[in-house]
Amino acid sequence: MTAHYSRDKVLLDVYNRTHQDVHTRTMCEVFGGHSYDEAVVILEDYGHKLHEELDQQRKVAKMTNFLIIYGGNAKTLAARISTPEKVYTEAECKQFMRNYFDRLKGVRRWITRTKMGLRETGWVQNHFGRYRRFPDLLKLLKRSYQGGDTKWKIERAERQAVNFLIQGSCADLFKIAMVRAHAALRGMRSEVIMPIHDELVFYWHLDEIDHLGSVKTKMEDFNFAIPMTVDVSYSTTNWAGKKELKLAS
Repeated sequence: MTAHYSRDKVLLDVYNRTHQDVHTRTMCEVFGGHSYDEAVVILEDYGHKLHEELDQQRKVAKMTNFLIIYGGNAKTLAARISTPEKVYTEAECKQFMRNYFDRLKGVRRWITRTKMGLRETGWVQNHFGRYRRFPDLLKLLKRSYQGGDTKWKIERAERQAVNFLIQGSCADLFKIAMVRAHAALRGMRSEVIMPIHDELVFYWHLDEIDHLGSVKTKMEDFNFAIPMTVDVSYSTTNWAGKKELKLAS
Protein backbone atom coordinates (compact mmCIF):
# COMPACT_ATOMS: atom_id res chain seq x y z
CA MET A 1 0.00 0.00 0.00
CA THR A 2 2.95 2.31 0.64
CA ALA A 3 4.04 1.75 -2.97
CA HIS A 4 0.57 2.71 -4.22
CA TYR A 5 0.36 5.95 -2.27
CA SER A 6 3.96 7.06 -2.63
CA ARG A 7 4.59 5.90 -6.23
CA ASP A 8 8.18 5.44 -5.10
CA LYS A 9 10.35 4.12 -7.95
CA VAL A 10 12.07 1.46 -5.85
CA LEU A 11 8.83 0.06 -4.45
CA LEU A 12 7.06 0.13 -7.82
CA ASP A 13 10.01 -1.72 -9.34
CA VAL A 14 9.81 -4.39 -6.63
CA TYR A 15 6.09 -5.06 -7.02
CA ASN A 16 5.56 -4.42 -10.73
CA ARG A 17 8.75 -5.64 -12.39
CA THR A 18 11.33 -7.54 -10.36
CA HIS A 19 9.00 -9.17 -7.77
CA GLN A 20 11.85 -9.12 -5.25
CA ASP A 21 11.52 -9.48 -1.51
CA VAL A 22 10.80 -5.90 -0.45
CA HIS A 23 12.73 -6.09 2.83
CA THR A 24 15.85 -7.52 1.20
CA ARG A 25 15.66 -4.86 -1.53
CA THR A 26 15.27 -2.16 1.12
CA MET A 27 18.30 -3.56 2.93
CA CYS A 28 20.37 -3.28 -0.25
CA GLU A 29 19.19 0.30 -0.77
CA VAL A 30 19.81 1.41 2.84
CA PHE A 31 23.07 -0.39 3.58
CA GLY A 32 24.56 -0.81 0.10
CA GLY A 33 27.59 -3.01 -0.47
CA HIS A 34 25.76 -5.85 -2.21
CA SER A 35 23.47 -6.26 -5.17
CA TYR A 36 20.08 -7.84 -4.55
CA ASP A 37 21.14 -11.15 -6.12
CA GLU A 38 24.32 -11.25 -4.03
CA ALA A 39 22.34 -10.53 -0.87
CA VAL A 40 19.87 -13.35 -1.59
CA VAL A 41 22.69 -15.87 -2.04
CA ILE A 42 24.28 -14.82 1.27
CA LEU A 43 20.98 -14.85 3.16
CA GLU A 44 20.17 -18.35 1.92
CA ASP A 45 23.62 -19.68 2.89
CA TYR A 46 23.64 -20.05 6.68
CA GLY A 47 27.31 -20.96 6.59
CA HIS A 48 28.40 -17.84 4.71
CA LYS A 49 30.72 -15.58 6.70
CA LEU A 50 28.46 -12.58 5.97
CA HIS A 51 25.15 -14.34 6.60
CA GLU A 52 24.68 -13.13 10.19
CA GLU A 53 25.58 -9.55 9.27
CA LEU A 54 23.16 -9.38 6.34
CA ASP A 55 20.44 -11.19 8.24
CA GLN A 56 20.61 -8.50 10.92
CA GLN A 57 20.64 -5.75 8.29
CA ARG A 58 17.50 -7.23 6.72
CA LYS A 59 15.77 -7.22 10.11
CA VAL A 60 16.70 -3.56 10.50
CA ALA A 61 15.40 -2.79 6.99
CA LYS A 62 12.15 -4.65 7.65
CA MET A 63 11.53 -2.80 10.90
CA THR A 64 12.36 0.50 9.19
CA ASN A 65 9.85 -0.25 6.42
CA PHE A 66 7.08 -0.62 8.97
CA LEU A 67 8.23 2.07 11.36
CA ILE A 68 8.36 4.75 8.66
CA ILE A 69 4.66 4.38 7.86
CA TYR A 70 3.74 4.10 11.54
CA GLY A 71 5.45 7.42 12.18
CA GLY A 72 8.15 6.06 14.44
CA ASN A 73 11.39 7.91 15.13
CA ALA A 74 15.03 6.88 15.55
CA LYS A 75 14.61 6.35 19.29
CA THR A 76 11.75 3.90 18.70
CA LEU A 77 13.70 2.13 15.96
CA ALA A 78 16.69 1.70 18.27
CA ALA A 79 14.48 0.18 20.96
CA ARG A 80 12.86 -2.23 18.48
CA ILE A 81 15.98 -3.56 16.77
CA SER A 82 18.46 -3.63 19.66
CA THR A 83 19.28 -6.96 21.30
CA PRO A 84 21.53 -7.90 24.23
CA GLU A 85 24.15 -8.93 21.66
CA LYS A 86 23.79 -5.84 19.48
CA VAL A 87 22.70 -2.46 20.78
CA TYR A 88 21.94 0.29 18.25
CA THR A 89 22.28 3.93 19.18
CA GLU A 90 19.74 6.59 18.32
CA ALA A 91 22.37 8.26 16.12
CA GLU A 92 22.85 5.04 14.13
CA CYS A 93 19.10 4.71 13.63
CA LYS A 94 18.81 8.32 12.49
CA GLN A 95 21.36 7.47 9.81
CA PHE A 96 19.38 4.37 8.80
CA MET A 97 16.28 6.52 8.38
CA ARG A 98 18.19 9.20 6.45
CA ASN A 99 19.53 6.50 4.12
CA TYR A 100 16.01 5.14 3.70
CA PHE A 101 14.55 8.47 2.68
CA ASP A 102 17.54 9.25 0.45
CA ARG A 103 16.96 6.03 -1.50
CA LEU A 104 13.15 5.88 -1.33
CA LYS A 105 12.48 9.54 -2.08
CA GLY A 106 8.91 8.91 -3.16
CA VAL A 107 7.99 7.74 0.33
CA ARG A 108 9.44 10.91 1.86
CA ARG A 109 7.57 13.14 -0.61
CA TRP A 110 4.28 11.34 0.03
CA ILE A 111 4.58 11.60 3.81
CA THR A 112 5.43 15.30 3.50
CA ARG A 113 2.47 15.95 1.16
CA THR A 114 0.13 14.07 3.49
CA LYS A 115 1.21 16.12 6.50
CA MET A 116 0.93 19.40 4.60
CA GLY A 117 -2.56 18.53 3.37
CA LEU A 118 -3.61 17.51 6.86
CA ARG A 119 -2.46 20.85 8.26
CA GLU A 120 -4.61 22.67 5.68
CA THR A 121 -7.82 20.65 5.97
CA GLY A 122 -7.72 18.71 9.23
CA TRP A 123 -8.59 15.42 7.52
CA VAL A 124 -7.31 12.72 5.17
CA GLN A 125 -9.21 10.41 2.83
CA ASN A 126 -8.08 6.92 1.89
CA HIS A 127 -8.21 5.12 -1.47
CA PHE A 128 -11.75 3.86 -0.87
CA GLY A 129 -13.13 7.25 0.15
CA ARG A 130 -13.15 6.79 3.92
CA TYR A 131 -12.22 9.87 5.96
CA ARG A 132 -10.22 10.28 9.15
CA ARG A 133 -10.83 13.67 10.73
CA PHE A 134 -8.66 15.44 13.28
CA PRO A 135 -10.97 18.18 14.62
CA ASP A 136 -8.54 19.47 17.24
CA LEU A 137 -5.53 19.76 14.94
CA LEU A 138 -6.40 23.09 13.34
CA LYS A 139 -6.97 24.60 16.78
CA LEU A 140 -3.55 23.38 17.89
CA LEU A 141 -1.92 24.87 14.80
CA LYS A 142 -3.36 28.29 15.59
CA ARG A 143 -1.64 28.44 18.95
CA SER A 144 1.21 30.90 19.12
CA TYR A 145 3.34 28.41 21.03
CA GLN A 146 3.58 24.97 19.45
CA GLY A 147 6.15 23.36 21.69
CA GLY A 148 5.75 20.90 24.53
CA ASP A 149 2.42 19.07 24.70
CA THR A 150 1.03 20.98 21.69
CA LYS A 151 3.93 19.87 19.50
CA TRP A 152 3.48 16.27 20.60
CA LYS A 153 -0.25 16.33 19.80
CA ILE A 154 0.38 17.80 16.34
CA GLU A 155 3.01 15.18 15.55
CA ARG A 156 0.72 12.42 16.83
CA ALA A 157 -2.06 13.56 14.49
CA GLU A 158 0.39 13.56 11.57
CA ARG A 159 1.55 10.03 12.41
CA GLN A 160 -2.03 8.81 12.71
CA ALA A 161 -2.99 10.37 9.37
CA VAL A 162 -0.18 8.65 7.47
CA ASN A 163 -0.87 5.37 9.21
CA PHE A 164 -4.61 5.60 8.54
CA LEU A 165 -4.05 5.83 4.80
CA ILE A 166 -2.01 2.62 4.84
CA GLN A 167 -3.79 0.51 7.45
CA GLY A 168 -7.23 1.91 6.73
CA SER A 169 -6.92 1.11 3.03
CA CYS A 170 -5.62 -2.39 3.78
CA ALA A 171 -8.52 -3.03 6.13
CA ASP A 172 -11.08 -1.79 3.61
CA LEU A 173 -9.49 -3.83 0.83
CA PHE A 174 -9.69 -7.01 2.90
CA LYS A 175 -13.33 -6.43 3.83
CA ILE A 176 -14.28 -5.77 0.20
CA ALA A 177 -12.44 -8.92 -0.92
CA MET A 178 -14.31 -10.91 1.74
CA VAL A 179 -17.68 -9.56 0.60
CA ARG A 180 -16.83 -10.37 -3.02
CA ALA A 181 -15.83 -13.92 -2.12
CA HIS A 182 -19.06 -14.45 -0.17
CA ALA A 183 -21.16 -13.11 -3.06
CA ALA A 184 -19.32 -15.28 -5.61
CA LEU A 185 -20.14 -18.42 -3.62
CA ARG A 186 -23.84 -17.65 -3.22
CA GLY A 187 -25.89 -20.78 -4.04
CA MET A 188 -22.90 -23.07 -3.68
CA ARG A 189 -21.97 -25.47 -0.89
CA SER A 190 -18.50 -23.94 -0.52
CA GLU A 191 -18.43 -20.99 1.85
CA VAL A 192 -16.30 -18.41 3.63
CA ILE A 193 -15.62 -19.51 7.21
CA MET A 194 -13.65 -16.71 8.88
CA PRO A 195 -10.77 -14.24 8.52
CA ILE A 196 -7.50 -14.82 10.35
CA HIS A 197 -5.31 -11.69 10.29
CA ASP A 198 -4.76 -11.11 6.55
CA GLU A 199 -5.99 -14.55 5.47
CA LEU A 200 -9.47 -15.76 4.60
CA VAL A 201 -10.48 -19.33 5.45
CA PHE A 202 -12.87 -21.21 3.17
CA TYR A 203 -14.62 -24.55 3.39
CA TRP A 204 -14.39 -25.72 -0.19
CA HIS A 205 -16.16 -28.71 -1.75
CA LEU A 206 -13.99 -30.62 -4.17
CA ASP A 207 -16.76 -30.81 -6.77
CA GLU A 208 -16.77 -26.96 -6.84
CA ILE A 209 -13.01 -26.57 -7.18
CA ASP A 210 -13.35 -25.18 -10.71
CA HIS A 211 -14.81 -21.98 -9.22
CA LEU A 212 -11.73 -21.30 -7.10
CA GLY A 213 -9.87 -19.41 -9.84
CA SER A 214 -12.74 -17.01 -10.50
CA VAL A 215 -13.15 -16.23 -6.79
CA LYS A 216 -9.41 -15.54 -6.53
CA THR A 217 -9.63 -13.18 -9.52
CA LYS A 218 -12.52 -11.24 -7.96
CA MET A 219 -10.51 -10.83 -4.75
CA GLU A 220 -7.57 -9.42 -6.72
CA ASP A 221 -9.52 -6.98 -8.89
CA PHE A 222 -8.47 -3.61 -7.45
CA ASN A 223 -7.26 -0.46 -9.14
CA PHE A 224 -3.91 0.12 -7.45
CA ALA A 225 -0.50 1.18 -8.74
CA ILE A 226 0.71 -2.34 -7.92
CA PRO A 227 -1.05 -5.69 -8.39
CA MET A 228 -3.00 -7.22 -5.51
CA THR A 229 -2.11 -10.92 -5.45
CA VAL A 230 -3.97 -13.63 -3.54
CA ASP A 231 -1.92 -16.67 -2.55
CA VAL A 232 -3.89 -19.90 -2.16
CA SER A 233 -3.04 -22.79 0.14
CA TYR A 234 -5.10 -25.80 1.20
CA SER A 235 -5.29 -28.65 3.65
CA THR A 236 -7.56 -31.70 3.89
CA THR A 237 -6.75 -32.13 7.57
CA ASN A 238 -5.76 -29.04 9.58
CA TRP A 239 -4.30 -25.53 9.48
CA ALA A 240 -0.77 -26.75 10.21
CA GLY A 241 -0.86 -29.03 7.18
CA LYS A 242 -1.43 -26.28 4.61
CA LYS A 243 0.26 -26.57 1.22
CA GLU A 244 0.53 -23.98 -1.50
CA LEU A 245 -1.88 -24.42 -4.39
CA LYS A 246 -0.91 -23.13 -7.81
CA LEU A 247 -3.80 -22.18 -10.07
CA ALA A 248 -3.57 -22.00 -13.84
CA SER A 249 -3.63 -18.38 -15.00
